[in-house]
Amino acid sequence: ISYFDYYKEKNKKAWYHYFNNILLKEVEKLISGDIFLFPENLGGIFRFKKFKCKSIFIILDLFEMRSKNKLIYLVKKARFKNVLNKGDKIITISNYCKDDIAKNFPSFSEKIFVYYPFFIDSENINTIIIDEKSIERPENIEKYLEGKFILANGSGQERKNAEFLLHNANQIYNDFGLKIVLFGKDFYENGYANINDSIKKCNCADKVVHIGAVSDEKLKTLYKQATCFVFPSLDEGFGLPPVEALQNGCKIAVSNISIFREVLSPLDRYFDFTYESFSKNLKAVLEMTDLQFEKEKNSILEKFQYQNYKKTLFSILFSK
Repeated sequence: ISYFDYYKEKNKKAWYHYFNNILLKEVEKLISGDIFLFPENLGGIFRFKKFKCKSIFIILDLFEMRSKNKLIYLVKKARFKNVLNKGDKIITISNYCKDDIAKNFPSFSEKIFVYYPFFIDSENINTIIIDEKSIERPENIEKYLEGKFILANGSGQERKNAEFLLHNANQIYNDFGLKIVLFGKDFYENGYANINDSIKKCNCADKVVHIGAVSDEKLKTLYKQATCFVFPSLDEGFGLPPVEALQNGCKIAVSNISIFREVLSPLDRYFDFTYESFSKNLKAVLEMTDLQFEKEKNSILEKFQYQNYKKTLFSILFSK
């Protein structure tokens, strides 16, 4: 049961209202021997009880807990602990996340299981959905996309570290002839404003364009058009975009953080947060032959096949 099915029809009510007041009534009808798998991230849910049936919840990451505000931190920690305490099993999407949860809640480490997602292709549709919030961009976006460019996340989240690319945008263009295209929905209310400010401060407005939120279909097209997808993240729970990029035939350059070394293995190159390290990495990526790229792509994507996902999920669902 997914709350999104209800949310689309009853858009005036928030999804947590649906969970607490509607979905719970259905789950309470389940009996011993049944399994309730909540299909979305449950990290922020506070109000639910221990069920008669086996209950399995998903915690994608603990980023909500990483607040400098002590009160917010304590509230978020209480919510996560509630999820861990009431669920019979907890699913997360990487060993990095599992270790993070176990480190913060050591008494629940034995009920945490890992499964990688799987990916399915769909047809590409050449449409752009522009976010209504203010983004500074060329008048003719499609014309801009005809040139060679780096694709990167521009949601405004600090941990996505788009500023690293903005600070080096002019040098990247001088050395490689590549402009930068940022995409992504404004994750915070002021995320776009922060990126626009950074573009102005770095004096790189002629080298960078932010096209805002795009449809899944258009994103697949962008991956295919891009010379390379760059992900300079400081921290991730899984890091979906590089895997998406590979699946859509786009070369990748990613930062040297532990989650990428796990998820993207056997990839053997990562860049540190210096231009020297990044440019060396990017040069190696751009010089890859098609045969080398296909071999690298297939070796990484192999572990995200549906059969592997199904086997792991079933073992979690039906093991004691």
